[in-house]
Amino acid sequence: MNRYFLAIAMPIAFLSQPLSASADPVPFRLDVGSGFACAITADGRTQCWGENQYGQLGTGEVSLTEPVVTVDALAGAMDVTAGKFHTCAVASDQLVRCWGTDVKGAAGGDNGPVYTPTAVTGVADAKHVKTNDQHTCAIVGAENKVRCWGNGMDGQLGDGSSWVTTPNSVEVLGVTGATLLAASNRHTCAATEAGPIYCWGAGDNGRLGDGEELDSPLAVEVQGVSHVVSMDNDAGGTCAVTEEGEVWCWGRMELITHLAPYQVVQPGPAAAITRGNQFTCALLVSGEVWCWGRNNLGQLGDDTHAYSATPRHVLDLEDIVSIDAGYEHACAADEYGDVFCWGNTGRTATATDESSCEARAAQFSELELDPGTVFHSDFDTLHCIAGPAP
Repeated sequence: MNRYFLAIAMPIAFLSQPLSASADPVPFRLDVGSGFACAITADGRTQCWGENQYGQLGTGEVSLTEPVVTVDALAGAMDVTAGKFHTCAVASDQLVRCWGTDVKGAAGGDNGPVYTPTAVTGVADAKHVKTNDQHTCAIVGAENKVRCWGNGMDGQLGDGSSWVTTPNSVEVLGVTGATLLAASNRHTCAATEAGPIYCWGAGDNGRLGDGEELDSPLAVEVQGVSHVVSMDNDAGGTCAVTEEGEVWCWGRMELITHLAPYQVVQPGPAAAITRGNQFTCALLVSGEVWCWGRNNLGQLGDDTHAYSATPRHVLDLEDIVSIDAGYEHACAADEYGDVFCWGNTGRTATATDESSCEARAAQFSELELDPGTVFHSDFDTLHCIAGPAP
């Protein structure tokens, strides 16, 4: 899920690669929660908009909705991630600061509301942060270790404990040199610079990729896949793209359980991967997007509603550099900064306009974003949200 715009001949995995601590300047970065979104603009501002009933926009106040607001305390932030009703960011001082509702300590507090960006205790020198609705993890320190906090009932905090929740960060044991994070409600995965991928938490349906269905509160190595440049997961399982452009997936994938990774053959080498609810999309090096899995709401963008176990070409898309899937929809941006969405987007919203998304990829005619635009939409089932151009 990445941050640097490259020529389309070799687009990078926009939606999985963490920000470098030395990135300068910070390019446009977008992350979407449930009915709200936050972005880091090219000039380093952190801006949020949408629903704010839990203070998730970071203004210090609560309201039903808000237009675009600037989170003044986060000038120069390096990374941002939106959960269901809370937000976390890597600030310019490399502390992780969170705000919004604090379900099970996911925002690093005491389960109460956090209305302004507040530093998470014990998390410093952070490079990348990833959250969902009930737990959060960050890559930290010179050794790029992983620390997690919040709901650990399934062992998804990775410190060897289960049936616990804590607002205090704990170290994921046995993982160093982390480069990417992917977090679902019940399990977490980390890719490493040395190559191996590690997962921990709920193991049913093969979520951990180790050939078993056992829960593990300690990181276990994923079998047969290493050296990945993009990775994403949902409640069912995980998919990743290797340095060679191969796509591998494991867990509950579109009606079938895979206890160990299996390769999903693409028409060409892939650059990025994104997971929705029972469907997956891959961005190819060629700039095309191919999707497979559930299609009852047009999630595959092929002008049909037919399920497909093999990748289907998303129509009307070319020169794509960034993709992301929500629960039942997906969005993409091309190298010119134009935005496209398809699937279940009963209402498509941005900070400034509304239009409908169709089963075929439909361009947002009034929205032109910076070519560095990054999409993310973990929770929102009815919105394709793309932030304002810097």
